[in-house]
Amino acid sequence: MNDTGKAVNPVIRPPGTGSRARKPSVPAAPDRRVPYHGKLARALASLNRVLAGHLACAANRKKVVGHATRADRRSVLSQCLRDLHAAGYHIEDVRHLATRHLQVLAGLWETRGYSASTLQKRFSILNTFCGWIGKPDLVGDPRHWLADPGRFARHYVARYDHSWVGQGVDPEAVFQRVAARDPVVALQLRLQAAFGLRAQEAMLLRPHQADRGAVLEVNWGTKGGRPRQVPIRTEAQRQLLAAARTLAPQPHSALIPEAYRLRSWIQHYYYVLRSCGIHRRAGLVGHGLRHGYANDRYEELAGQPSPVRGGGANLDRTIDRAARLQVSGELGHARERITTAYSGTAGRRGSARTDRVRPSDATTGAEPD
Repeated sequence: MNDTGKAVNPVIRPPGTGSRARKPSVPAAPDRRVPYHGKLARALASLNRVLAGHLACAANRKKVVGHATRADRRSVLSQCLRDLHAAGYHIEDVRHLATRHLQVLAGLWETRGYSASTLQKRFSILNTFCGWIGKPDLVGDPRHWLADPGRFARHYVARYDHSWVGQGVDPEAVFQRVAARDPVVALQLRLQAAFGLRAQEAMLLRPHQADRGAVLEVNWGTKGGRPRQVPIRTEAQRQLLAAARTLAPQPHSALIPEAYRLRSWIQHYYYVLRSCGIHRRAGLVGHGLRHGYANDRYEELAGQPSPVRGGGANLDRTIDRAARLQVSGELGHARERITTAYSGTAGRRGSARTDRVRPSDATTGAEPD
């Protein structure tokens, strides 16, 4: 009985169910990773020892490479070892890499039908790696390793206008739709369009430091670590930089919100783009903004549209080359001929392609697939 004189039925608990009873432990999920044993394990261990001292270094050892480059190096080199062991070449120490191993790898890559860009990346990584292990001349000219050397040639000539405008998309309408989801992402897209920046360059831009009045200094997140200057020519560009400064709280601040690190912001950035219909399946990608900048600047400098926009047929070659050199420098490329990937060549007159993008994804608020 309790203090009021009423009978209280005792609560009978099964053993182990009291308030202090421990909950049964949940068994850990099994580790599904395939362990490596024997010679392959020793080969991968020797690779890790080499990477420990070199992975972050550029080929000339004068600067540090980005995380993406480090991940590519580790992935490619690890796969090379696995491919060699699968082919019966049980190398245990990566410092024993020899001509016969490169012949096997080149044959595998060619058989798999790798593109020229993939072949170039893999040979470049191997060449850098061979320098680390004291064999800087082992790779040499990559074309010597291929049965068909022509597979190594990349074709940089644009056959149609890859810009958003060239695909029938109104950039301003897309910017506004993105701004409704995240105004910082929208601002970074506008910077790419106005200054020909890459996505990561726009993210890491420090607007207080980069704005030098007549030029924008692009020093952070550049490809290959190459800084460059982009002319500030219009009032619209100046207004955009002023808006960027309002989002950067400190003079040294980049355009990444304080709650994010670079890697997490990149994930968020592309999530927002996909949610707004900006993805390859829709035929619309952010890189198209650089194409737009390149073609607009070419027309401004040359006095007529670029070849992919139907111009350039009767243009003086001196004017054409001068325009390409200027555009190449503003885009951050070291070679003038790379501009053919954006603007085409004078002998090839292109046209806009509108069949690669669905208007419902590009210009309306439709959700992505």
